[in-house]
Amino acid sequence: MSTYEEDIKVLIDYLYMKAKQRDWHGVSDAANDLRVLEADKLSYQACKDIVGAYRQTLVKDEPEKQPF
Repeated sequence: MSTYEEDIKVLIDYLYMKAKQRDWHGVSDAANDLRVLEADKLSYQACKDIVGAYRQTLVKDEPEKQPF
């Protein structure tokens, strides 16, 4: 399990606990933290995709190497 997935699971458990306690401020805090984690995860993945696509263009643009 990735760090993001572990953090999300912990926050969801915390959110449920706060809801059971009827601590709506705690529920709101956990929900906001979940939103930030999800956004960070998506941003990280988007950056990886961009870098991967850029690397592919570099490989494609290299002249073919002759064996001799």
